[in-house]
Amino acid sequence: MVEPITTIGSFAAKSIASYALGKSLDKKISQWGTHERRLAKVIDQSIKEFHKKSPVPDSGFKSPFYRFNIFVAELIKVRLLGDNAYQLDESAIADLFSKNPNILLPTKKQLSDFLELLMKNVLADQELKKLEIDENYKEQVFFNSEKLNFLIEAVSKLVPKSTPKEITAVPGISINKIVGREQDLKNLRTSLLENRETVLVNGMGGIGKTTLAAVYVDTYYNDYDHIVWLTIENDLAEAIAANHSLLSNLKLKDIPAPNQLFECMNQLRSLQSEKPLLFIIDNASGILTSFFHVLPKPPGCHLLITSRERIEPFYIIELDFLPENKAIELFQKFNNKFSYEQIQSIIKAIEYHTLTIEILAKASKKHRWDFENMQDAVTRDEKAGIGVSHSQHQKIDRIKGYLSNIFKLSVKNKTDIYLLKQFLFLPNEWISYDFLESQLQKEQLEWGEDFSSTLESLYERGLVQKNETLDSYKMHPILAEAVYPQLEIVWDDISLLAESVETLLSLDQATENPIDKFLYIPFGDAILKQAKEHFAERLSVLKNNLGLRYQDLGKYEKAGELLELALQSAKDNFGENHPNVAVSQSNLALVYQDLGKYEKAGELLELALQSAKDNFGENHPTVAVRQSNLALVYQDLGKYEKAGELLELALQSNLDNFGGNHPNVAVRQSNLATVYRDLGKYEKAGELWQSSYLIFLDKLGEAHPNTETVKRIIESIRNKVT
Repeated sequence: MVEPITTIGSFAAKSIASYALGKSLDKKISQWGTHERRLAKVIDQSIKEFHKKSPVPDSGFKSPFYRFNIFVAELIKVRLLGDNAYQLDESAIADLFSKNPNILLPTKKQLSDFLELLMKNVLADQELKKLEIDENYKEQVFFNSEKLNFLIEAVSKLVPKSTPKEITAVPGISINKIVGREQDLKNLRTSLLENRETVLVNGMGGIGKTTLAAVYVDTYYNDYDHIVWLTIENDLAEAIAANHSLLSNLKLKDIPAPNQLFECMNQLRSLQSEKPLLFIIDNASGILTSFFHVLPKPPGCHLLITSRERIEPFYIIELDFLPENKAIELFQKFNNKFSYEQIQSIIKAIEYHTLTIEILAKASKKHRWDFENMQDAVTRDEKAGIGVSHSQHQKIDRIKGYLSNIFKLSVKNKTDIYLLKQFLFLPNEWISYDFLESQLQKEQLEWGEDFSSTLESLYERGLVQKNETLDSYKMHPILAEAVYPQLEIVWDDISLLAESVETLLSLDQATENPIDKFLYIPFGDAILKQAKEHFAERLSVLKNNLGLRYQDLGKYEKAGELLELALQSAKDNFGENHPNVAVSQSNLALVYQDLGKYEKAGELLELALQSAKDNFGENHPTVAVRQSNLALVYQDLGKYEKAGELLELALQSNLDNFGGNHPNVAVRQSNLATVYRDLGKYEKAGELWQSSYLIFLDKLGEAHPNTETVKRIIESIRNKVT
């Protein structure tokens, strides 16, 4: 595999120049050193200028095309040889692209711009020009447009096919379906076109920020070549990891989780098209500030953010309440059974809050309330802090009071209440009907046949929101906050949902990819967030599975917190020496290892190993796994002899249980080889790695990460020997 050049500087440029000269010329150059230095200078200058003008930042995982020796050398050959001696090595470039996941592939425009800049700098360097002429080059080679275009076209064919317009699901809403935000939409459009760094729509919950963003998408859909919509539950990194469409369309599913955010931002920045990217981040919090420097910026991207918070340094547009005439029009859109004056008095009582107006209008129509019922629905609730202050915090408390009253008057049916309870424990994102039906286990409900009609009834009353295009539903977070205190939640209310999410978060290491599980992390989070300290014993498996997925995501602190809770629950439920306790100890120990807490990890793994021996016997596969895990911790602690002893036992156990050609055996051999290397037993280490490689090659194939890793180790050893 070709390694990327990690710095832009003369050393890197000299390496490229040397490679290009060595690969490209069939004539002996008498002034090789001088020519190489001058060419290196020009390459270095070109790379720096291009990087400054059109930067393609590193992500920690990928590097831009102009930092790779073979690729840049192929570009330079256009410059060096203008006669028939030049042949583009398409197979070398294709091989580079296919085998090296670290390269950020160039667009056709990037490739053309880089070559033009390189040629300009070569022509401007009189000393290089003189050297080339002196070395019997033909003067016409200083520009060869036919071969330049051939190279651009050939390389462009190797770049993956275009990214779809809707990189994620996009919940657009027609402006005809809303009331009173026409001027806000114009202001938003003007701000984005003025190349602001970003535009952040700020306002209290339920005022219409997300709706305005969705209307903007629908209205200006044709003005963008690509659109991304991310709803934030915790932070940007988790939102990216949980968005299956985003990962698939940007081909990020095989990228290590800790690198996904930066790689995603890099790819969004590098999308080249005639029209900009529209990137919407919905429900952002102040933590987004820390990602400001990596977010795509104008003119290539229009970045639109919605948030209840005023977040610096984003350009902020305040979204205010609807004017009275528009608020009345909004009410009439859903219920026109009352007089203008009656509606006027009601919307004034609920302080012109958009979401409350819509829910009250729908509920009053559905239940055929008269004006007196309507007044009861908006009676001020002192417990909700009504009338105490005009600050935004106190105002949202009053709004919740109104919503709470509307809910108590409009929801009596047990099936309605049960289904609403489910939404309280679901994340704030659009969830498809099919997914709801499946994960709420419709077939287990006595009223399952009425599931669809019950859900639709809740939508008609404004208690859940619906996106027709996506056939998806969600509950507005402000409504959820208002409703939750009114409902007594018992375990039977959420047991089916918790069971479903536990299963979704579980992972079969042999057949499943952890990345495919990240989209379910918000579901586990939502359950634990609402459950708080309740149902702790019942949710221990969920905490364990969620903790393991956070570990896969690279969020070790969060994983540790969850797995510590899961371990305590296991002890409370099963006793100290139960196999389930040992599983929790082992899981937590591996997170401690990731955090560098090797002593604590070792203590837990020693307990887990002893438990496995007591419960399963000395030669059980579980014992071998614990021995191997503990050995790796010993290795981290520098206890190589103890590590070797454990790994030898684990290897023998696997040989006894699985035979000599099993992937588990190959894993143990590879681990033991690293210990032998640390102990200076290089010959034994090499033998084990060779055996491990052959097993992986036979059982997993050449492209499997395990096979590739061991192959690289073996090649590295051979290179050192030679």
